[in-house]
Amino acid sequence: MTITAGAALVVVGIVMIPLPGPGMLLVLVGLAMLAKYYPWAKQMLRSVKRKVVAATKSLRKYLRARRLAKIRERREKE
Repeated sequence: MTITAGAALVVVGIVMIPLPGPGMLLVLVGLAMLAKYYPWAKQMLRSVKRKVVAATKSLRKYLRARRLAKIRERREKE
């Protein structure tokens, strides 16, 4: 039952990625369910987690730089 549900979530999540909705979240939940039984799913989940952490760090760095640039711009106008 868990394997079937995990596989279904992965498939539905992949279909939903280009559509509005929680596509990637469903893929991750499905992979987490499959990782209990399959080593390949566990490895894929680890890889995806690493990529999500790296993307989050990159986004934070970009947003921080953008925020600082706006602050500097406001100070120059004053």
